Amino acid sequence: MLGADGVLMGPRFYATKEAAGSPEAKDRIVAGEGDGTIRSIIFDIARQNIWPSPYTGRVLNNDFSKKWRGRETELLQRSDEVKRFAEAQNEDDFDTAAVIAGETADLISDIPSAKVVVHRVAKQASALLDGATNRYKIHDRLDLPAIFRPGKPTAMEFWQISIGSEKSSTAPPLSDICG
Repeated sequence: MLGADGVLMGPRFYATKEAAGSPEAKDRIVAGEGDGTIRSIIFDIARQNIWPSPYTGRVLNNDFSKKWRGRETELLQRSDEVKRFAEAQNEDDFDTAAVIAGETADLISDIPSAKVVVHRVAKQASALLDGATNRYKIHDRLDLPAIFRPGKPTAMEFWQISIGSEKSSTAPPLSDICG
């Protein structure tokens, strides 16, 4: 199990019942595939809101992105395409308008409530953490082998990460905290 400093879950929460978004866009996320996405500034150009160069967006590939990929400089000069894009956004025409979702579209298979998403995340995290409890455990000083106890106390004397221990943690399971 690897650690993480955070997660990006925009598309997962966009494809929930409560999200203020187009049902068509949500359906496209559910039907989308990670390989069916594109990272580009095409849609930023079309929205006339271009971010600095290292920051592009990932969206579901559509007819508009297929037409303009590799032709971004030309698109900058096409006010008719900017107008067509704006109209497509207003009409929920996602063959032209962008559906902002990345490679995680592969992991989204339904449109539940946000509450269900939060419970699923907590349950999955709990299962991962519970599976790790017998591999990585923190024990207090009394559980340390005698070799670590003599002399002046050090941080290592108070805590040890042991591999394969069967002792239980005093922390409650994540499922108890999240309900």
